Amino acid sequence: MCYGFVADVVAVEIDPDTLEVQIEAITSVHDCGTILNPLLLDGQTTGSIAHGVGGATLEELRYGQDGQMIAASFMDYLCPTAAELGFELTLDHVVTPSPHTPLGAKGAAEGSAMSIPVALANAVSDALRPLGVEIDRLPVHGAVIHELLANRERGPECR
Repeated sequence: MCYGFVADVVAVEIDPDTLEVQIEAITSVHDCGTILNPLLLDGQTTGSIAHGVGGATLEELRYGQDGQMIAASFMDYLCPTAAELGFELTLDHVVTPSPHTPLGAKGAAEGSAMSIPVALANAVSDALRPLGVEIDRLPVHGAVIHELLANRERGPECR
């Protein structure tokens, strides 16, 4: 197995009235070794970023008080659409061929599905730092931020 490498940077804006998190831009740089098909690589990377954005902002397994899942369909379990993915996206690639594969290729793009949620949560934490709020769970959306702000105002025993 030969893994690729990724670095992601996310810029967000948070509406002070609604607490809605708006992604302004994402920059993602991948090293997947020898690039075999640049067009497919960019498509795969964009898809991986979309998955990461969904996991970071929308996709939430919710259960009722009785333990019954209440997010059992796409009516309740939200996935990103073009509306949520309209941010500026910059992709770049570094090429360091793998000495362990015949063509020098490594894994490509899947890393963003894991790194985008973390980068987004850190961007939101950075934006909320003046308010004394730190993101400690995903997905992060207005309701979560509202809850964290309310808990902060009630004191540490409510956290």
